Amino acid sequence: MSIELHEKEAVPALREALGYVARHRGEVFVIKLESGLLEAPVFQSLMRDIASLHRMGIRVVVVPGSRRQIDAMLRTWEVESPMAGEVRVTTEEAMPFVTLAAFDVCNRIMTHLAESGANALIGNWVKARGLGVLDGVDYLLTGSVQSLRTEILRQLMGQEFVPIVPNIGWNSAGRPYNVSSTQLAMELAVQLGASKLFFLCDEKPQVGPDLVLPEDVERGDGGMLSSLNLGQAEEFLATNASKIGQPYCDYLRRALEACRKGVRRTHILDGQEDGALLREIFSQDGQGTMVFANEYDHIRRAEVRDVPDILRIQEPYVAQGVLLPRTAEQIEAKIGDYVVHEADGFIQGSAALHPFPDGSAEVAAVAVAEHLRRFGVGRKIVQFLLQKAMRMGYDKVFLLTTQTSDWFADLGFERGDLADLPQDKVSAYDIKRRSLVFVRTIRRSGV
Repeated sequence: MSIELHEKEAVPALREALGYVARHRGEVFVIKLESGLLEAPVFQSLMRDIASLHRMGIRVVVVPGSRRQIDAMLRTWEVESPMAGEVRVTTEEAMPFVTLAAFDVCNRIMTHLAESGANALIGNWVKARGLGVLDGVDYLLTGSVQSLRTEILRQLMGQEFVPIVPNIGWNSAGRPYNVSSTQLAMELAVQLGASKLFFLCDEKPQVGPDLVLPEDVERGDGGMLSSLNLGQAEEFLATNASKIGQPYCDYLRRALEACRKGVRRTHILDGQEDGALLREIFSQDGQGTMVFANEYDHIRRAEVRDVPDILRIQEPYVAQGVLLPRTAEQIEAKIGDYVVHEADGFIQGSAALHPFPDGSAEVAAVAVAEHLRRFGVGRKIVQFLLQKAMRMGYDKVFLLTTQTSDWFADLGFERGDLADLPQDKVSAYDIKRRSLVFVRTIRRSGV
């Protein structure tokens, strides 16, 4: 029985994943790997996951970081290369070792991708220029990305190669520069028209407990922020910049810049969590932070074609006794009362606002896909219905609940009784179920 139940629960996840596979085929993903991941237990699995993305028809570009390997090589050869804050000052003496370490990292990644069945190439596709002197610091051979040979990269991806781009660029005279792999990944994503940019951290990002979060921004189970649109990301950085550890702060800034320049979504993940990349791509149950430029999720009026999804979402709540069972015919008959929460093209939440002749309305059948409960989807749906009730001129909204009274109380509903219900609802009240009545008054200035 338990095996059958587990398999039944897996079916929606498999359908969700297949939908994402079809959607992402032919798209460009740029994946930046922090250098510590090469020594992590999950490294081989991560390489297999990237190779799998490539075989699915996703055009992958890999940008490795190499800071740890550079540090180790410079220590071995006792070569000085000081840091100015988070940026390395790359000396003439250090540059050959920096280049050697960067390409060694690329070679290791190429080898593992080949073992996993993906052909990869390492190349000189980055034109760079020196940072020069900033705030009195001469950064010597530390540079920034000036331009990229994107036409060659597109040709390689079209020929089913995975380009691996080291954090070394050259100027027109052939002079090498050590460039930021984070900036490089961002520029590649922008210039290649990538739909997704990934920053895979080699340690769990330090977000801090005392942050001021923008409205509607939630923390995931791991403590990282779940998702931010451009306005929320900008507000979060402006308010909390001094409280956010590196490299998370830098990733957020680059994510914001990438999305402003046309990348649809940037994802910041704990790369040491096995399967984090696949979960972030093929489900909505990821553990990382997503910064998005386009409309990721929205609530809209339900349509008849949404009825099977509404029933699917309600099913576990009905089984638990939280919701009363409804048939497809009953939902279809009142489809104009229903709204759905759509994320990435998938229906993941629903609820209804049923009007009554006395000028009140009932919030009913609130249900959210189980793996998205922690992201505040239910709260967004109820707030949407409250705004709808205000626009339609209702004096109050009410609801009946047996198991979620605390949740609705947190949303501003107050305990009521049968006298607060319209007569039609009182007549239909199930004495045996003993549902609790909650009420919220609608004020014209807002809910």
